[in-house]
Parts: sequence; structure tokens; C-alpha cells
Amino acid sequence: MGRFLDPDSSVPFDGFAIEQPLNNQTNTVTIQTGYPTSSFFTGIDWVDDGTIQESFRQAGKLISPPEPPLPQSVKGYELYSWLQDDQWNYTLITGTNRDKTAQEIVTAGYTVNTDGWVNIHVIGLNALEQVIGLLPAAEFVTWLSGPRSNDPQYAVNFALPHADDVAAIKAYADQNGLNLTVFFPGY
Repeated sequence: MGRFLDPDSSVPFDGFAIEQPLNNQTNTVTIQTGYPTSSFFTGIDWVDDGTIQESFRQAGKLISPPEPPLPQSVKGYELYSWLQDDQWNYTLITGTNRDKTAQEIVTAGYTVNTDGWVNIHVIGLNALEQVIGLLPAAEFVTWLSGPRSNDPQYAVNFALPHADDVAAIKAYADQNGLNLTVFFPGY
């Protein structure tokens, strides 16, 4: 259980305390166990085991770049985008010789395996730029659009965002020395 608290609050709390910023100059929110100190906390600490961070990452609100940056891919990377709940979603996935299923594209996650398999789902243009910034220079990225599967459970309309956003991502990829190709009629 969590509660949003004003940093000036004098009421102790035994769950996850989510402190709102004191001023409008920062958008950083602090999550801690117990308030005003961790000695007030009772329960299971999901902060240290990464559960909360993974939840924020899957929601596109937190990007923790892996060390080292994303691996070079023999077949490059594929990028997919779609609009869901009025937000643009993006998945960067390792290129292969097979078509990806809609399920593996739209399922939220942040996977970077030691064998080179990458499947990162983020929400929003800024989060996409952060992920693209992790790619090694000269990497090939193919931005694919259009239907991927007839599975009604994952009936997703893969599409490109507004042309200005596509141009911004192409410019960002160019700045980072990437080879980004967009496959969509009219681009």
C-alpha cells in the first residue's frame, strides 16, 4: 500500500510513502519505505527487489539503461509503434528472419539478455529517444508498420505517429549515427 505525502507532513505512515516535489522546478518523485523514516515501515519491501522500478519501466515512466549499452545485432533491430489509450507505444526488438507476433511486440517489458536478445517496450517519444540512444553507432533499425497477426486478442493497429514525430526520431537516430529506415507508404 502506498500514499502520496506532502514532504511537510507530520503524520507517520507504515507503507510506501511517495513524496511529491516541494517545488515545480523538479518532476522527481521519491518513494521510500515508511514515513518520516523507514522505522515506521511494516510489510514487504518491493522497492529493493525491483518490482516498483519494473512497474514504472513497463509504464514508460522509468528508463534504466543497461550497462553496457545495447548489443550490436547481426540482423539489426526492428521498431514498432502503435497508439493505445491516447499514448504512443514503442517496442525495439532484435531483428530476426521471422515475423514477430503481435503478442511479443505489445507485451510490456524491458528485456536485454546476455545472448543478445532485446525486447524493450516504452511509452512516449522521450522514452523512445532514451532507448535509441543506447544503440551502438552504425546499427540498422527498421521501423515497421502495418498488421502483424490475425490474433484477435492482440488486434493492434501498428502505425506511425505524426510525421513531425517520425522526423524527430529520424533526426535523433541520425545524430546518434544510426541507420533508421521507415517502412510505411508515403515515407
